[in-house]
Amino acid sequence: MLSIGRYYQGEKLVGIFNFCEHDRTAWINEEDGEYEDLITGKKMEARGVDVPAYGFYYLKRCEK
Repeated sequence: MLSIGRYYQGEKLVGIFNFCEHDRTAWINEEDGEYEDLITGKKMEARGVDVPAYGFYYLKRCEK
């Protein structure tokens, strides 16, 4: 599991990658609002994110 964050002029992007053959939970705990996956458009909280085997998310914080 790998997670990286990028921050620029008040915008926030978090990349979460699962390189394992099993589903995993990324135990991140971002408490600053809702995020949107840039690939699927799915909105979610960035806390305890379940990532499927070999899956990934690019989560961008939604505008407040």
